[in-house]
Amino acid sequence: MNGRGFLRMGAGAALLAIPVLAVAGRYQPEEKWLAAARAEQPFLPYRLGVVEYEGGASAEWLEYMGDLRAALRGSNYFQREDAPRLRLRIGRATAVGDVNSESGCKTTPGSLAVTYRFLDGEQEVSQMTIETPAPMKGSSDNFDAAMAGNLKYLLLELRRDDPSFAARASELEAGLQRQLGKGSTIGCKFGNALAKGFVATVEGAVAVVKGVGEVAGGVLEVAASPEFQSTLNTTMAEYQQQQAQQQAYAQSLNAQAEAARQQREAQQQAQARQRASEQAAQQQAGRDALARQLAEGIAYRNQQLAKTTDAATRQRLMADNEAALRTAAQMGMHAQVDIMATRSTQAGFDQARAQREADDQAERQRIAEQARLQREREAQQRAEQQRLAQEQAAAERRRKEEEARLAREREAEQRRLANEQAERAKKEAWQSYLAANKRGIRLGAKQCDGKDKPYRLVGDRPAVSLPQVINYYSSCISVRYEARCPGTPRGSGIQATQYNFTGMGLGCLSAESLMPQRLACADSEVIVEALDVTGCS
Repeated sequence: MNGRGFLRMGAGAALLAIPVLAVAGRYQPEEKWLAAARAEQPFLPYRLGVVEYEGGASAEWLEYMGDLRAALRGSNYFQREDAPRLRLRIGRATAVGDVNSESGCKTTPGSLAVTYRFLDGEQEVSQMTIETPAPMKGSSDNFDAAMAGNLKYLLLELRRDDPSFAARASELEAGLQRQLGKGSTIGCKFGNALAKGFVATVEGAVAVVKGVGEVAGGVLEVAASPEFQSTLNTTMAEYQQQQAQQQAYAQSLNAQAEAARQQREAQQQAQARQRASEQAAQQQAGRDALARQLAEGIAYRNQQLAKTTDAATRQRLMADNEAALRTAAQMGMHAQVDIMATRSTQAGFDQARAQREADDQAERQRIAEQARLQREREAQQRAEQQRLAQEQAAAERRRKEEEARLAREREAEQRRLANEQAERAKKEAWQSYLAANKRGIRLGAKQCDGKDKPYRLVGDRPAVSLPQVINYYSSCISVRYEARCPGTPRGSGIQATQYNFTGMGLGCLSAESLMPQRLACADSEVIVEALDVTGCS
C-alpha cells in the first residue's frame, strides 16, 4: 500500500472516530450481569425519582441518564410504591491518559470520576464518587467503557452492606476489573498520522468538513479524493441521524417530565377535593351532633314537664325549649330538631312507662319471693328439729356400736400378737435349721459321666433334725454353691443351685446333678463352697 492510500485510510478512520451519539442502551449492564446483581426484594426506603446531570444536556450524558435510570429500576433496589421519591443528581470529571510524544501512542489509560448525589427534596441523603479507568483504545481513551463500568460499580456500591451478596459482588467486581484493564494501543499509528498531518481534534474535523481548515498539501490531496469525500458524507449523515435520535430522546424525556408534572397536579387537585369533601363531612357531622344535642335537651325538658305541676318550673322549661328551637332555626334545622325532639320525647315516655311496668313487676316478684322465703324458713326450722332428734338417737347407737367394736378389736389384737409371736418363733427355728445345715454340709465334685462331661455335685448333709415347733415342715433343702479350680478367685467360679439336696455321700452312686459346665482342673482339686441353703419350696 502506498503512502497516499495509507493517508486515505487514516483520514476515514479518524472521521469515523468522531464522538457522535451512539445507540440507546450502550451503557446499560448486560441482562445476565444485571440479573446477578438484582435484589430479590427492594431494600432502599425510597422510590426512584428524577435523574439530573449537572454538566448540561450533552447527548451521551442524556443517554447515560436514561440507561442509569433503567438499570436502577431493573436492579429492584428501590421501592415501587408507598415511599418518598429520591432524586439523583450526577456530575463527572475526566482525566486524559498520557501519550507518547514520539509515536503518538497511549501510554496510560484515562479515568472517569462520577459523583452521585441522592437527594430527598433538597436534603442530601447520600453522596459517593466512583472512579473508573478509561481503557486505552488506539490513540484515545475509551470513555464509553468507563461510563458503562461506572454504572456497574454504582450498583455494586449500593448493595455493599448486604452480607448475602458479598461473595457474588466480589466475583462481579473482579470481572469488571478484568474487563476495563488498560486497553490496547492497536491503531495508534493511524491516529498519530492524522494528528500530525490532518486533524487532531473533533473541532478540527468539523472545520475540514466546513471547508475552513487549512492543511498541508499532501493531506489536502487526500481530503479532495473521492474516497475521502464519500467517507466524510457517510459519517456526517450518520452523525446528523444520531443527533436527530438524541433530540427525539431528549424530547421524550421532557414529555415524560411534563406528564409527571400534570399527574402531580391532578393528584394535588384530587387531594384538595378530598380534603374539601372531608371538611364538609366534618362540618355536617358537627351540625348533626348539635342538632341531636338540642333535640335530646328538648325531650328531657318535655319529660320534666310531664312530672311537675310547679308553674314557675314549667314556664322555665318551656322557655328553654323555645330557645333551643330558635337556635335550630338559625342553623336551618328547625324541622329536623323538632322531629327528633318529638321522637325522643315519645321514646322517653315509652321508656318511662316500660320502666314503671318493670318496677311493678319487680315489686310483685319481691313480695312473692319474701313469702316463699318465709315458708322455706319455717320448713327448715321443722326439719332442723327433726334432724336434731334423729342425730341424738343415732349418736347413742353409734356410742354402743363403738364400745362393741373396740372390744372386738382388743380381742383381735391379742390374737394377732400371739400369732405373730408364734410365726416369729417358727421363722427363727427354720433359719436356725437352715444355718445348721449350711455349716455342716461338705461338698465336692466327682467325674461320673465321662471325661468330656461336667462334674457332678457330691456331698454329705449333716444329721440335723427339725425343731419341735416346725416338725411338720418339709426337711427338703436346696443348696446354692460355687465350684472353682485352685487359683480362681472366690466369686469367679461357676455358680448353681442344687434343688432337693440329699447329701448321701461323696461317690457317684449318691451324686447330685451335673454342674453347669466342665472345670479345667481334676475333680479332686475342685473347691466347692455352699453359698446359701434354702427350703425347697
